[in-house]
Order: sequence, then structure tokens, then C-alpha cells
Amino acid sequence: STLTIGWDHAEGPVRQYKISYAPMTGDPITEFALVPGNRNNAMLLSLSPDTPYNITVEAVYAEGPGGSLNGNGRTVGMLSPRNLQVSDEWYTRFRVSWVPVSSPVQGYRLIYSPKGKDQPIDMFVGDVSSFILTNLQPGTTYGVKVLAQYTSGISAPLMGEGTTLYLNVTNIESYDVGHDRFCIKWSPHRAATSYRIKLDPLDRSSEGQQETTIPAGLPQYCFDGLSPDALYTATVFVQTPDLEGPGVGTDERTLVKPTLAPTMPPTPTPPPTIPPAWA
Repeated sequence: STLTIGWDHAEGPVRQYKISYAPMTGDPITEFALVPGNRNNAMLLSLSPDTPYNITVEAVYAEGPGGSLNGNGRTVGMLSPRNLQVSDEWYTRFRVSWVPVSSPVQGYRLIYSPKGKDQPIDMFVGDVSSFILTNLQPGTTYGVKVLAQYTSGISAPLMGEGTTLYLNVTNIESYDVGHDRFCIKWSPHRAATSYRIKLDPLDRSSEGQQETTIPAGLPQYCFDGLSPDALYTATVFVQTPDLEGPGVGTDERTLVKPTLAPTMPPTPTPPPTIPPAWA
């Protein structure tokens, strides 16, 4: 947003130099500046970034204007930060770092949001080259943008992604399925101190809906008192002293209750035989 210009002094007793400048694109409004006659340089301020300017320097004497010089200059664009990196990943945070711009800036803005969701958070973090994003969701990838903020505007974004650590179980499966029960097991999570377990029947009329919390030492659990031939969803949540991760579930159907063969009535005892009279 600035240009520094210089020139050779004009001959004679110059009182001042009159500088006129205008952008060569867009709306060419001419602006003016004056500097004392003993100066041969000036800084033009509040210019548009990445814009060519036509500049004229005119010597002014006591008798009036003298000769002039004309030339072109161009402001640089608002430089963007470079080389975004993500480090120090944890379940609810990670650090974003970047190479700062070489131009003077007011600071940097960070804009981040879970991928696939239009819920951006925009924050000014000051004139720094790294920042820790906190209060994030476990196991979630975030789109991150870093922008340099200048007095005249904001740069194009430097974009990247960061992913928090996963806080959920893996390899969940069911076993030992009966007509009124089944069990589940999973690969344990290293950070878990407990697991919250939910069982929900697909049909609300089925029995066995339940929820419980178990210690992290044994990554398995059995459900009893279920309805036969009913579909259930079992969900396991990893818990730490401060956090709970997203649930991971598996579906299982109980077996059909076996039908017992009907019991036949006992054969009646035949009546006693009466011997013949001549016997």
C-alpha cells in the first residue's frame, strides 16, 4: 500500500516539489502531495495493493511551476503467509504454524471449521507465526486458513488441514449370540479410563434397552434379558477423566427361540383281562 519514489534535484531555488499520482487501472483519481524543495524523495501512502500508478514530480519555484518528471510504479500485492504446518496433535487441539510475510502486518487471522460443515470460526491471533487451536472435536479433520491482515486489507488465504487424534474404539464385533443375549468385544483404546455402553433395540417393543459404564480393563461386555429374533445396536464410547469420544456401534440380531417338541400324553393302561369261566 506504499511506494517510495526519488528524483534528481531540479536546477535553481526550488521551493517545493508537487507530486501527482493516479492508478493506471480502475477509477483513475489523481491525488497530490507536496514536499519541501530540499527533499528529493517521498513515500506515497494508502495506495491500492498490486496496482500500477502513474507518477509525476513537478518542481515549483517562487515564480511558478517548472519542469516535471513522469514515471510508473507498482505496489506489491498483500503477501500471504507460506508453508502451513500442523503439529502437536491431541484429542481436542493441534498447533498451526506458518512462515510469516516479509511486509509489515497488523497480524494474522485463523479461520477453521470441521470438513464438510459450514461452521467457520474466525479469530485474530496477532503478529505471531504459530497458534494452538483448542476445544476441537476428537477424531475430526479441520480445514484451516491463515490470512495476513494489513492496514489496507487481508491477503489471500494459506490453506491446509489438521486432524485431532481419534478417541474411539476399533474392531468392535459381536459373539456368543443366543435367543436372549449376545456379547460384544473391541480393541481397547490406550487413553480410555472407562467405556460407556448403550444397547438400543430397533423395535421399541423389544426388551433389553440399557446403558452402563465399565472400567477400561476388560474391553468386552454381554447383554442379557433380550427379546428373541430382535435387532439391536450396541454402541461403545471411550471415556477419559475429561472427555468422551464419538460412539462406535455394531448391529446384531438375537436368535429365534427354539420351539420344544409337543409332549405326547401317556398311553392308557389296558383294562384287566377276565379269565374264562371254565378256566
